[in-house]
Amino acid sequence: MALLVGWLSWSNTASAQYLPQAGVPPIPEPVPFSGVGPLSPQQATPGPMRGDTAPLGPSQDLGLPPGVPGAFPCEDCPIPDYWFFHAGATALQRQRLGHGIFAFTDTADTSRLDTGNQVGRHSFSAVNDLNNIVPRMAWGAEGTIGYMMGNFAVELSGLYIPEASQQVSSAYPGRLNSGFVNAPLGFTGNNGLWQQADVISATFSSRVANGELNFRWFSQAQTGMEVLIGIRYMDYLERLVINTDDDGLTFRDNIDRPDPRRQASYTSRTLNRIVGPQIGFERQESICQGIALGAFGKAAGGLNIANVDIQLQRGDGLLGLTGGRSRLNLSSILEAGVYFDAYWLERLRVRAGYHVMGLINVLEAVDQVDYNLSNQTGRQDNTGFIFFHGPSIELQFLF
Repeated sequence: MALLVGWLSWSNTASAQYLPQAGVPPIPEPVPFSGVGPLSPQQATPGPMRGDTAPLGPSQDLGLPPGVPGAFPCEDCPIPDYWFFHAGATALQRQRLGHGIFAFTDTADTSRLDTGNQVGRHSFSAVNDLNNIVPRMAWGAEGTIGYMMGNFAVELSGLYIPEASQQVSSAYPGRLNSGFVNAPLGFTGNNGLWQQADVISATFSSRVANGELNFRWFSQAQTGMEVLIGIRYMDYLERLVINTDDDGLTFRDNIDRPDPRRQASYTSRTLNRIVGPQIGFERQESICQGIALGAFGKAAGGLNIANVDIQLQRGDGLLGLTGGRSRLNLSSILEAGVYFDAYWLERLRVRAGYHVMGLINVLEAVDQVDYNLSNQTGRQDNTGFIFFHGPSIELQFLF
């Protein structure tokens, strides 16, 4: 208790600190030289250095190089040069062929006999129409290789969709008729091959091949805008075959085969080869990080070197007629589409889109069919229009 009271009384009487009476102490003298070594008192020079003894300073040329406009340039970094490669798949579906009745019955004939009589105008009843053929959505391969140089690029593109077929058929024993007349020798069947037939069908097929060489320019004023100019070649083939089996369901041989001499196939085949200059554009806008929406349009026009082949063949291979013609047309190709780009890596993206395409002033196989078999070159319709549409997906690489 005595110690606690003493400690408390001592702490209450503690006094503040004050500077000593002598004032601020003087700055100490530097450490004296030892007289040994390079900085001995004999080598030291009092006072400031003279100019001839001072060390060298920076160079007098402190300006920027002539090619640099300023210390903080505002221009964009130059676009690097690189190769690019695209690979993917594209599908195209052709429009329907348009109305054209190729199989019908005679409502006035109730005998169901193979009489060979022609169908009267007032007893005509349609059974099958070419417009019932729905062309398939056919898939093919596409690819592009190119080289980018600053704001310009050159690219070579290709597309190939192999031939795909679609068929419609009617079977009505002894009741089907078709409009073919003036049959050549060997195609008369029994009382007319195309009167009171058992089966009539129509098959349509098409094939697409396309190649393009384009130069692209990337606009700096409009970010995401590209303009292209180049040359395009398109090779488009289509085929329409109308098959007739006169007695295939009614009379068959001892091993259940139809008589091939009472079968016939009428074929109309067209090949359009279009080559000419092309112009177009492409625009892309970013939606969010890593996703962009784009659109494009292209137009090409030029010379169409077209061929038509007409053939009538019996089931056993006998040719009843074979003919054709060539035609030079001025035709056009119009194409447009939209797409989404997903950027997976810095130099890899996936593009998925949908596009439409139209061929103007071309030859269609359906327009060359002539039911008058004495005309070996078919009808001469050279002003067709063909419309396609379909999706596409591709991988795009930069390297």
